[in-house]
Amino acid sequence: GMSRAKYRNDIAEGYYLEDVPCINLIYLRIDWSDIEKSDGVYDWSQIDKIIEDWSAHGYKFTFRFVTYEGPGIKYASPEWVFKDKGAKCREIECKSGNVFEPVYDDRIFLKYFERFLKECARKFDGNPLVEYIDVSGFGTWGEFHTYMGSDITYPFEVLKYYIDMSI
Repeated sequence: GMSRAKYRNDIAEGYYLEDVPCINLIYLRIDWSDIEKSDGVYDWSQIDKIIEDWSAHGYKFTFRFVTYEGPGIKYASPEWVFKDKGAKCREIECKSGNVFEPVYDDRIFLKYFERFLKECARKFDGNPLVEYIDVSGFGTWGEFHTYMGSDITYPFEVLKYYIDMSI
């Protein structure tokens, strides 16, 4: 997630991995809540800055947009989807503070996540610097499991829905 600083703190300002051979692709896992902080308002500025900075050094990009991170990120999906729109979620107790996992088959949740994906497509479709988008809204870190969360197993139809919505 963009708000999880530990993923970026180890890279010094101005260092673009020039001494590491054969690297030309940056993979970023981004929380939905990092982009759509309020209903229908999209802030791409952090991603735009990363693309601007790193593409000048020959890099291309790929993204994974996720809806749940586990401990450390209270809302990887926007809080407003649950509090204002009524999408269902599960509160998961963690030592670092409780976090909120979406109910992945909730129709309200899916409606707004699909809308978000359409905005991602509008933003990045045809951009020569974007190699691909790994659409993985289901599960912890978008990995199609609910470990570090509810540990609920969803039926195949739900998993297939997430795959189909990315096509």
